[in-house]
Amino acid sequence: MQNIDITRLHSYATKDIQMFGLTHAHCADSKLDTTLTKTATTTTTAAAATAIMSTTSSVSSTTTSATSTLIHAENPKPKLSDMTFIKLAADKESKTKVPTSVLPWKTKWKPSPEDKKNWNRFLSTNSEEMSKSMQFSFNDLKLRGFAGHSAAIRTFAVNEPAKLFASGSKDKTVKIWSLNVHQGIEHWETNPYSESLVTYTGHKRVTINDVHFMTTGGLNDIVASCDGHVHLWDLETGVGLHQFTSGRSSVVSVKPIFQSRHLVGGTIEGNISFFDAHNYIPLHTWKSSSMMNGVIRVIAVNPAETLVAVGFSTGAISLIESRTGTLVASWKGGDTEITSMKFYTDDLLLSCAPADHLICCWNVNRLGLVKTISASQDVTSLDIFKDEILTINSNNSVSFIPINDDFQAYSSKFKPSIMKSAVSAFNIIPTDQLLLFGCAEGEIFLYA
Repeated sequence: MQNIDITRLHSYATKDIQMFGLTHAHCADSKLDTTLTKTATTTTTAAAATAIMSTTSSVSSTTTSATSTLIHAENPKPKLSDMTFIKLAADKESKTKVPTSVLPWKTKWKPSPEDKKNWNRFLSTNSEEMSKSMQFSFNDLKLRGFAGHSAAIRTFAVNEPAKLFASGSKDKTVKIWSLNVHQGIEHWETNPYSESLVTYTGHKRVTINDVHFMTTGGLNDIVASCDGHVHLWDLETGVGLHQFTSGRSSVVSVKPIFQSRHLVGGTIEGNISFFDAHNYIPLHTWKSSSMMNGVIRVIAVNPAETLVAVGFSTGAISLIESRTGTLVASWKGGDTEITSMKFYTDDLLLSCAPADHLICCWNVNRLGLVKTISASQDVTSLDIFKDEILTINSNNSVSFIPINDDFQAYSSKFKPSIMKSAVSAFNIIPTDQLLLFGCAEGEIFLYA
């Protein structure tokens, strides 16, 4: 039997005695590197010697009792024999201690009683008055956080009747989440965040440009998402159903059309392609411009689904008749690339070239500029609520701008204690007047 070095033993008598025994059993010559514990502090030198010189079965028993301490000890390269301890640690991990892999912004998730207070304030608002107002009622109240993405949020889709929303991220996943958050908010101590219901992992490219619920045309259980290819997948299971490819030409923006039975996508080569989402058939491809206008950045479909607007990297805008492919018009919409477009009505189109610091309103019947709206900051994203434009700005603020000058525009900057990274995407939940904000490090927040 190996002689015991009493001096060395004494120096480690206040260490974790169980860890000492385990390390001695696995590799007698390695350095002892363990964590102080209250149990080991009260252990005497004599008891330590007895524990070390005990039989193999005694060491095994001691090791088992020390498992809860060992699984938290720092050990960069654990041996295969220690893998059981790592597994036990994962099994015991509680929901209130969110793994940093789930929260890549490297800060501890801090649920707050303020969320519950905000929820009660939101419930106390007059929903009838809110529904009649043409102005979005924003109170800067964070209601809920959603954890699961590990990279920037690129796009959202909302299915309000089903109380669901989808998020597309640069982590190559699309996740489905529930908007029924009241129970989680009421029990914020044990449910500090919401988790996704379904995750689609079929994307191979980093950039997910668009995601849509195919909510009509008999496709209620199908989601369409685009990463250069158009993917159709099952809402309930996350299983892929079909994938449309455009050869070497990537689809950079896709929108539902014709009661969501079809999809229209703008390709990087400047064409628009149509896909039958019901029968999984690629249809026709049309040119979106009579000249070289650069790369397509965004497309938009008017409410009547008769026109498709196309925004280019050169600042040009084209207008195409959706059923015939006729090029209705093409004009200079900005000095820099068009990144956001929305139809306000069938005849009025809003466009934004962020570097120009302008939002333009175009009459597509008269092909004339109706008005311009100055933007003090670069506009990251744009959407419309009734008669109001909502924008996310480069200084991490949200702006509310009337289209018809019926009320005063205003902006609200996000609290850095909550929004720890830049807002990269947002979406409106119109009926309840709520906003979803996605951030550059994967965070998602629901605001009122």
